[in-house]
Amino acid sequence: MPFAIEFSAESEHDFELIFDHLFESYIGFGESSEEALDHAAHLVNQVIELIHGSGIGAVRSRLRRRRGAVRCLEGETDGI
Repeated sequence: MPFAIEFSAESEHDFELIFDHLFESYIGFGESSEEALDHAAHLVNQVIELIHGSGIGAVRSRLRRRRGAVRCLEGETDGI
């Protein structure tokens, strides 16, 4: 039966913190604001795509140590 991945509020916040850190780092490395924004967004989106594409078992085992990082729901699979 197919599953969908729904990120918890805590994991969404973590993605925001990662984005902010990457953005500030790229600015510090000399990128323009537009370049840093694109670069950070691209990397965060790659992480999210990897989570969606890795399969439920792989995601659950990698994130087991972080309670509430993701919740796997049976049913809708739009976007997977």
